[in-house]
Amino acid sequence: MNLFDYGHGLISLGISGYELRVARSELPVMVCRHSATKTMTRNSQPAWEGGMLTRKKQACQDCLVELKVERDGNVYFIIPQGQMLAGEGDIRLKQELDRLRGEGNKRIAIDFSGVPYIDSSVLGQLVHGYSLLKKEGGGLKLLNPPKRIIDLLSLTRLITVFEIYQNRQGILDSWKTPV
Repeated sequence: MNLFDYGHGLISLGISGYELRVARSELPVMVCRHSATKTMTRNSQPAWEGGMLTRKKQACQDCLVELKVERDGNVYFIIPQGQMLAGEGDIRLKQELDRLRGEGNKRIAIDFSGVPYIDSSVLGQLVHGYSLLKKEGGGLKLLNPPKRIIDLLSLTRLITVFEIYQNRQGILDSWKTPV
């Protein structure tokens, strides 16, 4: 998070790729880091809900992450699409992992085939989810991570922690016995 004071009553707060500009005479505006022309104001689709900034689809298609969940036997596949970055990707992943765990599901795989990149906050959520599921007798496995994600896992030495598969059948075969 970056905070800049430009003087003359203008303050800029950078959060997760967005910039919130606040001036005494203006309403807050959220500007996407991919395109300064794509903005959200309080008057269009609200950027403010309950006093907190939220991302909306109108902000920028590059900033969005869509999560879909599919079940195959007793394994749940979380299938994200788009960049998974701090502020949305990590929060959405945590919510989905918590929801599935709360429902008693202990075997979860994340299919990264539609995700070009993750950052350290998402990596932290992966480690957190892995730890919790492992303690509960389950696990978290990764499916189809692209080279950039593999490189990040290698750099952080987490490549030795996570089981990585290239196809669903490999994950299903690795969990043949019911939990």
